[in-house]
Amino acid sequence: MRKTTIELTEEQYFYLKERALTLQRKNQEASMVSIIRDLIDEDMKRSREYPRKFKQQKETDVRASSAE
Repeated sequence: MRKTTIELTEEQYFYLKERALTLQRKNQEASMVSIIRDLIDEDMKRSREYPRKFKQQKETDVRASSAE
């Protein structure tokens, strides 16, 4: 098993937690930690595959979450 430590802003943390809660409702057996880890891994993978598109999408996500 690998261990990874990342630093998150408060906004990033609450965004991840909200997404994880939504996904956990769909899959009752998954833990919050495993869901958050999967979300981060997926996010990192997409950022490596499509750096320019990913950056634009992140900026849009931040603006949308700020508007809520």
